[in-house]
Amino acid sequence: MAASPFITHLRELHKKAKAGALDARDRAQYEQSRRELMRVAFTAQAATFPGKPQREVTRIALVLKVEITFSGSAPQSLTTVDVSAQGFSALLAFGAGVGAAAQFTMRVPGGDGPIVGKCKVVGHVKQGGLQRFSFAFDGLDAGARDRLEETLFDFLIQRLP
Repeated sequence: MAASPFITHLRELHKKAKAGALDARDRAQYEQSRRELMRVAFTAQAATFPGKPQREVTRIALVLKVEITFSGSAPQSLTTVDVSAQGFSALLAFGAGVGAAAQFTMRVPGGDGPIVGKCKVVGHVKQGGLQRFSFAFDGLDAGARDRLEETLFDFLIQRLP
């Protein structure tokens, strides 16, 4: 199946954006098209889970390496199950309860180093022999959020036909 003209053009704009080569007109078109694609992805995701509470952003099933440290405990290495601009989830054998704060270091593709910040546990459910913990970022700075959103968009746009 060939990519739609919209996706083909958005991929071209995305490549230019990553290279810092967009003029003002292309930047406006790129940002509008990117928002539109993420809105469509969010709508499709919400329709997949009827009856569940609505989230504010699209979650992407993406495996990233994370090191997390709860207060008074040793660092734990984990991989994400899904990631959004607001947080991530991961499977752990054990962890802290809802509301517990932690420090994290998340490895993202690219040469700018890891994203480092604070997060808190916002939920956990048993999943097999493990528990799926959901973490919300706590005060993630705008630059780190932008890098993460670009990583998520890269992943999404690469997987579209």
